Amino acid sequence: LAPAMPEMETGLPGPVLLSMTFRTPAEAIRLANATPPAPAASLWSETLSTALDLATTLEAGTVCVNGTDLEPAPDPLELWQRPAGLAPARPVARPVAAAAVPSAALTTARRAQSGWAGRSTTERAAILNRAATRLAESAEAPAARLAGAAGAAATASAAWAETPGRATLTRHRPLGVIAALCPEVAPVLAMASILGPVLAAGNGALLHPGNTAEAEALIAALEAAGMPKGLVGIVSGPRAALACALAARVDLDALWCFGPGDLPEDLPARAAATGKALWLSEDGASETWTGPGGASDLFRVAAGRRQTLRLSWGA
Repeated sequence: LAPAMPEMETGLPGPVLLSMTFRTPAEAIRLANATPPAPAASLWSETLSTALDLATTLEAGTVCVNGTDLEPAPDPLELWQRPAGLAPARPVARPVAAAAVPSAALTTARRAQSGWAGRSTTERAAILNRAATRLAESAEAPAARLAGAAGAAATASAAWAETPGRATLTRHRPLGVIAALCPEVAPVLAMASILGPVLAAGNGALLHPGNTAEAEALIAALEAAGMPKGLVGIVSGPRAALACALAARVDLDALWCFGPGDLPEDLPARAAATGKALWLSEDGASETWTGPGGASDLFRVAAGRRQTLRLSWGA
């Protein structure tokens, strides 16, 4: 088939194999990722290093290298979409019109994110540590949040397990660009608690801050430490209308909403229509952000997607 044929979008009742040819490995990945997302994929190559490099770029939760064990690994969707520990929102039932779409900030963040994700985890952690050092004198607690996220990122590693005839590697990769509607309580701590794990995982971010001046100071410290300009942007507007506008953007990967439950009832449906990871929480208590760690474990889980690579022995 050709990539534009309707069967590539709708599929056919099986057992039917839909096939396309390709000229280079990079073209093969582009063709595979242009089809509707699949929970599992199989990738074959006579060169193991090539297969592993390509496997990490496939948009599939489980990739089996040189094998056909396509049973998907347990999908941690609920963990990264709405982590346990922060109460789910109870939105009010009223229609809300979307606000103006923040196109410029989102486009800039997306352009910067690919390069940021391509840097090593160690390099991203070093930049967060430098930013924490710059903030330490004026904002000790937010600095500790950034340093904690840097430390967690620098010591993280992919899980490796071996079973008869197969090895399994579990790794985490960034979501892409995450928009966060921040709470008004403890605004600096909240922003640092969110941004630290988000940036450490290789994501870009759009912030709707509780305090714009403090958000600009935090972003300035990060950029001075080496973070690409525009990777973190600021958006403004009424919360409910802005949430609807962000939920409708297909080039935004996740939407996190913290604070008052003033969001429209159909926000989950709007986010689902564009394939967006949505995290809603009404928990605006200051203890959530000022407590030990500032919910950093939850943000660390939510800021990435897990991918399982299965390697058949003898491949």
